[in-house]
Amino acid sequence: IGSSDPKIKREKNDLGRFGLGLKVASWSQCKELTVTTKKNKNSVHQKKWDIDFVCKNNSWDLLTATDKKSNEIINRLLDSTKSGTVVLWQNLDRLIDLDNNNDDNEKYFYDKIENLKKYLSMIFHRYLSGPKSIKIHVSHIDEFSSTSNQLKPWDPFLEKNTFTQCLGTEKLRYKNNEIIITPYVLPHHSKYLSNSDFKSAGGINGWNAHQGFFVYRERRLIMFGGWLNFAKPEDHYKLARIRVDISNN
Repeated sequence: IGSSDPKIKREKNDLGRFGLGLKVASWSQCKELTVTTKKNKNSVHQKKWDIDFVCKNNSWDLLTATDKKSNEIINRLLDSTKSGTVVLWQNLDRLIDLDNNNDDNEKYFYDKIENLKKYLSMIFHRYLSGPKSIKIHVSHIDEFSSTSNQLKPWDPFLEKNTFTQCLGTEKLRYKNNEIIITPYVLPHHSKYLSNSDFKSAGGINGWNAHQGFFVYRERRLIMFGGWLNFAKPEDHYKLARIRVDISNN
């Protein structure tokens, strides 16, 4: 498990640091974590954490290879690209009941996947749009590159809607850094083509939950609603959303 000095100044566009994040986030969902990185066809590196193996040995022993079945999945993904990284989760003990692999498990799993799609479309919506946009696919491995399962960005401010009101931008200085604040008033219910469009604009947690501040760090959404103790959520505030952009320092 690696880490670096937290006092080291970050690069301007750095979204995180090498250390604990990927491992801890993964272990919150699974028992087996394999990371395989391909620089080119002659340079492939692989490491694996297996929590059961760690417990058995009573030691944080890191594996340098994985099993044949896992490699088949990894190679299928990496073979389609000149370079890249696969992070493979297995033994998803927090997501499904491994002892009772039944229809309830399957329904629960796919419900979670649908929620995941909405969440990723929200958190990374500014990365999923624009001239340098990235692509995120959520699918079965047989269809992982199909455009039909490519996520579409969910814009909380409905900037393409002609009835959205942008109330201007204000720039604040803080410790030689710039904080950019842009408030919006979203269209009234009557301005949507359908009830489903209005519901979609409300977001994964609904209109009341998503009123207030949307805070972005380097364009990644880290807070999506709430008033930061400036006010309490009220039904008549639900069309108000305020974008706050902060840098990573």
